[in-house]
Amino acid sequence: AAAYRKRSADGGRLAKEFAAWEALIGRHWHEVHLSNLEVQQQADGGWSFALQVYLGEIPPEAVQVQLYAEPMSGDVDVPYVMQCKADIPGATHGYVYRCIIDIARPIGDFTPRVVAWHPWARIPLEAAFILWLT
Repeated sequence: AAAYRKRSADGGRLAKEFAAWEALIGRHWHEVHLSNLEVQQQADGGWSFALQVYLGEIPPEAVQVQLYAEPMSGDVDVPYVMQCKADIPGATHGYVYRCIIDIARPIGDFTPRVVAWHPWARIPLEAAFILWLT
């Protein structure tokens, strides 16, 4: 109910913004792809990740690039958000995302993914746009 009130306030401004975002993602999601994952172990036992992400016509602020790991016993599922750090030279709409994780888990526990992101979207309930690196 609170989400509905927020989206419908001000003549439905947020609802219209959300609908435009969802339409943009839907039109261009097929253009998104991931490649060239680079991983280095840190001195403290953590990991440094770098990933090339090609978004097509989707702006970087309309997605989150994440590292996902199944929760350990009793832990909550919290993906690690990677940061857009650079353009890929010579690529159109290609970006390098990076993340350092200061935990000592096996490298095979982590899988990168791109998730459509909007501050008012409930993913994957309202917009099931998730692409995993395979």
